[in-house]
Amino acid sequence: MFGLVRAFSFVGGVALLSAVARAEPTAARSSSLSWIRLEGAESCVATQDLAREVEGRLGRNVFVSASQADVSVEGHIAPQKGAPGFRAEITIRDNKGTLLGTRELVHAGACAEMHEPLAFIIAVMIDPDAKLVDPKAPPLDPPNTLPVEPQIPAVVSWRFDAAASGVAAFGLLPNVGFGVTAGGILEPPRFLALEGAGTIWFDGTTQAGNGKLTFSLLSLSGGLCPLTFHSKRFHAYGCASAHIGLMRVRSTGFTVPKADNFSLFLAGALEARATVRIAGPISLRAGASFLVPVMRDRFTYSSNTGAEIEAFQMSPVAAIADVGFGVVFP
Repeated sequence: MFGLVRAFSFVGGVALLSAVARAEPTAARSSSLSWIRLEGAESCVATQDLAREVEGRLGRNVFVSASQADVSVEGHIAPQKGAPGFRAEITIRDNKGTLLGTRELVHAGACAEMHEPLAFIIAVMIDPDAKLVDPKAPPLDPPNTLPVEPQIPAVVSWRFDAAASGVAAFGLLPNVGFGVTAGGILEPPRFLALEGAGTIWFDGTTQAGNGKLTFSLLSLSGGLCPLTFHSKRFHAYGCASAHIGLMRVRSTGFTVPKADNFSLFLAGALEARATVRIAGPISLRAGASFLVPVMRDRFTYSSNTGAEIEAFQMSPVAAIADVGFGVVFP
């Protein structure tokens, strides 16, 4: 007796798949087939035999290569863990990769007995409007002998997105700060994307009475990107990162020379990044972020009257934008 793992009966599951599939036109559509017998399931129906059984029920040639198919059927079968019998899982997707339906089937007996129910399920998933043929009747057409796709499990790859960019900041250095930055985003298959960058800021100068204060900044950043979006040519990320660096302040033109001042730079930031492929792996990359300094040192100078006058203090929230060229793999 066959049973379903996901809490609906064999007949009810077929009806549900039929309803899902009718959301798309299904008349005489073609399909590719990927069928894997996992370890211990060698006695189960083979790919070619299953394909012939499905085409016999539909009364026509159905299976073509994946690049030509309207839908793709993927399935695997394996012995049940901790129980006698076998378990099969079948999914169907359209030619854009959208999931249309999933079936799970278990049987406590011999695996060779599952080929007819499996063929029936796959036939209904491919063409729910078809009038299925009696499997014992002679087929209307000779069985399709087109080769089935190689039985290689899909491998989810890593993604690497890196660029060198020009960068501008408001509120981080005196006036508008400019610099260059290089960084990248590494996206593992089963974890949040990781971001890292290094930035060299060009000197920023502000007048301080009769003298000048010149600010230099080197910074590194790293963080996580929990928000991602990917299409064929466009990639977008939403990230949270931490920044650390060293700021140097040099003074010139004062009557009494002052030693250079060094201070630690710490900040947190929320960032948005977008990458557009131009040709092959070459891409155009842009980003924008809002940065909140943890420490905001106040830089002052003494006037002729002896009063302390503020020359510069980092803004409570700095805005940063960058644009440049990079590469994306894959």
